[in-house]
Amino acid sequence: MNGSCNVHSLEKPKVNLKKLLVTFSHSLFWQISCFLLVVTAFAFGALFLVLQISEDSTGKGSAINVSGSLRMQSYVLALTVARSSEDTEVVRSKDIKAAIAEFERRLNLPGLTQAIPEESDNELRKSYDLISSDFYSKIKPMAIETIQQPQKIHEFLNTVPKFVSVIDTFVFDLEQDLESKSNFIHAGLIAFMLLAFVLYFGVRYFLRHTLFEPLEDLANLASSVRNGDFTKSSTYRKHNEIGTLSESMNFMIRDLSRMYSSLEEQVREKTADLNRQNKALNLLYGLKNVLGAELNRSVLEKALDFCSENLEALSCAVYLRNDGDKTLRLAARFSHHPIDPEEIRKFFEGQNVSFEKYNFFKKEVLGKGCTLVLVPGAVGTTRLSFAAIFCGEAPVHIDRELLRSIAREFALAINNSEKNVESRRLILFEERSTIARELHDSIAQSLSFSRIQITRLDAALKNKSDEAEVRSILDELKLGVITAYQQLRSVLTTFRLKPKSPDLRENILSSLDEFKERSGIDYSVENQIQSFELDAQSHVHLLHILREALTNVEKHSRASAVEVTFKPIGEYSFEMRVSDNGQGFDLKSKKGHYGLEIMHERAKVLGGELHVEPVIPHGTSVVLRFNSQKKAVS
Repeated sequence: MNGSCNVHSLEKPKVNLKKLLVTFSHSLFWQISCFLLVVTAFAFGALFLVLQISEDSTGKGSAINVSGSLRMQSYVLALTVARSSEDTEVVRSKDIKAAIAEFERRLNLPGLTQAIPEESDNELRKSYDLISSDFYSKIKPMAIETIQQPQKIHEFLNTVPKFVSVIDTFVFDLEQDLESKSNFIHAGLIAFMLLAFVLYFGVRYFLRHTLFEPLEDLANLASSVRNGDFTKSSTYRKHNEIGTLSESMNFMIRDLSRMYSSLEEQVREKTADLNRQNKALNLLYGLKNVLGAELNRSVLEKALDFCSENLEALSCAVYLRNDGDKTLRLAARFSHHPIDPEEIRKFFEGQNVSFEKYNFFKKEVLGKGCTLVLVPGAVGTTRLSFAAIFCGEAPVHIDRELLRSIAREFALAINNSEKNVESRRLILFEERSTIARELHDSIAQSLSFSRIQITRLDAALKNKSDEAEVRSILDELKLGVITAYQQLRSVLTTFRLKPKSPDLRENILSSLDEFKERSGIDYSVENQIQSFELDAQSHVHLLHILREALTNVEKHSRASAVEVTFKPIGEYSFEMRVSDNGQGFDLKSKKGHYGLEIMHERAKVLGGELHVEPVIPHGTSVVLRFNSQKKAVS
């Protein structure tokens, strides 16, 4: 039993060793790891040797310095003993003992004692022990004797040179030992350098023939496959990682060879798909460039023309809409539209469709056998619907995402146009403040007061009134002029009309909210005008006229409600109507109403007309009709 157990215990390590050798021979990773381990061990061995010898050499250098100081201290002790012959015994004792203590301290310094080997047969140990023995048995006792017996100083001084020669021998032995260590370091480094070269060429040879040459063959094979040559295969058959890679490469080449027959068809399909995507990108890029100009109806129509050509559509149109509104209003259309845009609008409203969703009508549209598509687009405050009409079925390459992107580009262009004019509108709002209202509400009264004073002054001068009365009238006249001047400065420095938003609708609502807060009069508003349809000056003049009309309602009408309407009355013409339910307005008494005169002047700048009309049964309407395409004049 013991014999069988011993047999098994001896065989098991052989099996493990065999598996280890198989794993090592089949794995480049382990082979390279072993080479790196050898190189690392070699580097650490060299470093350890250098550090060890350097540390030892540093200790020897310190020992040489200390031993050299022993030689100097011997002479110091001899000089101290020689000089103390003329001193008192107390002084002599103090000096000699101090010199002896300093020599003894240096003799036992760790920098010296640690550099001396512990072996008794070592030459350095023998030299050190001889110095220590001579010092404690001869030098120190003789130096102490000279304290009480100065006549022995000469004998002591004759002993010191022999003792110094022993120290010189010790210093020489230390230097010889340090030199031998340095020579050993040089020899060791040279040996390590030679071994490093051997390791370098060995590792280089191994990596070249085991790793890089097979990889280079595989790279050439991959290049052949890339060029369409599937007849070659790898001949590397070793059982390691590269062998596994080589086998996988052969499998891949066979699979690619089988797939190559259908590859051309797949390439054609992918190419067609990429061409469609490229066409869509070119369409969006070209559309963005067209819409990048200053936006107006002609630019919109040019963009719609561009879309019609690239989408192979009969025509395209853009309809504007308000949030939650079930109606559309034509903003622009392609000039060669085969169907009346108003019919399209009525068609969609008749279908009761949701303008927030994609709508696609494949059936007959308006009896013309066309396919009609309505796509929503929204950016910021701009809401619109993009309509495209195709003859028969829509082309296959037209997809929803492309049409949505087109609709969004139009919405983005309109929204950016509003933002671009906002800076100019801000400046214009600053320049075009409500000076007219301030003039006739405040400065006109001061000037009227001054006119009365001038009349009084004229009468006083004609009646030859006394100087005190004339001076009083002049003082009042002066006060009136100063007041008028101060009010004029206040008007010029106060800009009451400032935009709160680039959107016209929001500014209109803001003015109405201020009016209601100030007067307590309720209002209702209907706005069908989009901001981008008015330039900056038209925007400002329109708001000025609205605010003046509301001010007149507040001051003169005694109304309880106001109705404000903004709507287009033609392709480029618009109407604003402000109606109240107040006591009415006597058209014959317009003389002296400076606010109304300024409203007429602003209407002329807009290229339009302003009318004040009675409302049946009671109330007044201020009606402004103007053309947005007429360039405003400052």
